[in-house]
Amino acid sequence: MQNGDRITLSARPLRTGGKSLYLDYRVDGKRIRENLQIFLVPEKTAADKVKNQEAWRLGKALRDKRESELNMAEAGIKLPPRPQRTLFADYFPKVLKEYKNPRTKFNMQDCARKVIAYRPNVLVAGIDREFMQGFINHLHEELGLQQNSIAIASSQLKTYVHKAVLEGIIPQMPDFSGLSPRFLTTMLDYLSLEQLKALIDTPCSVPRIKNAFLFSCFTGIRFSDIKRLCPEMIEDNQVVLRQYKTSIPVRVPISKNAKKYLPKTPEKNNLYFPLGSNNSVNEVLKRWSQKALGKDITFHLGRHTFATLALSHGADLFTVSKILGHTDVKTTQVYVKVLDEGKKKAVESIPEL
Repeated sequence: MQNGDRITLSARPLRTGGKSLYLDYRVDGKRIRENLQIFLVPEKTAADKVKNQEAWRLGKALRDKRESELNMAEAGIKLPPRPQRTLFADYFPKVLKEYKNPRTKFNMQDCARKVIAYRPNVLVAGIDREFMQGFINHLHEELGLQQNSIAIASSQLKTYVHKAVLEGIIPQMPDFSGLSPRFLTTMLDYLSLEQLKALIDTPCSVPRIKNAFLFSCFTGIRFSDIKRLCPEMIEDNQVVLRQYKTSIPVRVPISKNAKKYLPKTPEKNNLYFPLGSNNSVNEVLKRWSQKALGKDITFHLGRHTFATLALSHGADLFTVSKILGHTDVKTTQVYVKVLDEGKKKAVESIPEL
């Protein structure tokens, strides 16, 4: 329980074992219990603890905002209309009914499914600039979608939000200008062998997350595939994956280095790496990398590291492209540009004599 001056932030137990945060306060003598649609999970791992800390932080921010609104209302200050607390999962089916074209309707529904998979309990009013950027990065980093597919999905989500504005569910259109996924550029970051060794030698608060990340560094497998890795996906010392978009099988060899970080037997739910959300895992990685390197890293950096190190140690572009599951070798060529940029900096670092 977290008390403010007038409003109490509390957690209500759920049948699932988690808890739901709500605000408890009175207006004109009437008691109000406002469900925030923010949830706590049972704390079984360090990642769960981080997730719950973020949930409490958000709950406190909403409590403080609501207290400010009450104080302003009592002072006679007119407030803008509060956004309706409509779940996106409840809202999108109503919007779909407006579409007659089968293809457009399918694409809008596909977008909605991706949104719900990313954040199941998001409110329509919660789809702001920060949410949109996180959603775009999720499509790129976890689902492996390319720029055109991401542009279509984000455009469709903007359509949902625009309709919500017209219906008065939210007061105004958020600023979505200039948002784009963190696509690979010539300034792409990756870990050197020295940095990789420093991480290996540094303990992590959640060993499972450390092993999963290092496995990615030595295989190039993205987060969404590593978290579902099970014995059925391993054949002849290779990981057999099916790409999200094409369903084309991709075979990734398990090197001696990679094998060091693959558990001998699966853990919970027959998974080798039962992980939480990408955000919670990245929080653990940041704390670990700060101790080892003095810098933040994300899980997707493992994929960048594999590609760059493989190419720098003699692997050919076509082979690396196939291992990464790229349908176009041009996507892989960006790593060559990264290496060229590194060589250029190395040459320019030699002092003038």
